[in-house]
Amino acid sequence: MVTHKYLQDTFFPSPEGRIIAREKTKIFNEEDSLVGEVTSGTFGPSVNGPVAMGYINKEFSKKDTKIFLEVRGKKYPANICGLPFYKKSYVKGVN
Repeated sequence: MVTHKYLQDTFFPSPEGRIIAREKTKIFNEEDSLVGEVTSGTFGPSVNGPVAMGYINKEFSKKDTKIFLEVRGKKYPANICGLPFYKKSYVKGVN
């Protein structure tokens, strides 16, 4: 478990596939070391897929970093992504 806040960073993993990482999901690096934990996750209708956020060791928080999310005892690949999750495709005030 990541315990020191100054070593942590907020991150936004984008799980590959349809699996949704929920609160308390453990995050591992490619060497199978525990590097963080998901604080919130759900289906994102604007990206038509799962989205999540949580805390991760700072060295793994860079965009496009490959991580693994442990859901129901199995590890699934994911990537750190930036915000926003989607491109705005509307213009405010136009009907």
